[in-house]
Amino acid sequence: MISHLGPQRSESNRTPVGTLWIVSADQITQFKADPSMKFLGGWDPLTQDERNQFFIDQSLLQDQLIAAGRVDLAEALTNGSGGVDTEAKTLDGVDPTLVDRVEALRRKGDPVAVFLGPARTS
Repeated sequence: MISHLGPQRSESNRTPVGTLWIVSADQITQFKADPSMKFLGGWDPLTQDERNQFFIDQSLLQDQLIAAGRVDLAEALTNGSGGVDTEAKTLDGVDPTLVDRVEALRRKGDPVAVFLGPARTS
């Protein structure tokens, strides 16, 4: 296949040596754990201290949500499906201050990272 940018940019004329992956949020952890992926760089809207505190608070909040019978909201913390900020504060056993803290950091945005992986064969 010839690229619209010219034959020098066509994969079919070259043997690929790798695949660039741009990932965000919780996918970054999965890619970092994959030994075939090389982390090239990334951006995080949180400082390292904020990110560390976020992981601690997120884990505590997930435990509280599961104990309150809201596994869906616990999963929403990592998959972004929503509802935590509006539904979690009134649940028995869930600390509303913790919800506010986690949601304030989530609203700052998701981290993004670039990885180099093995060449794709198709």
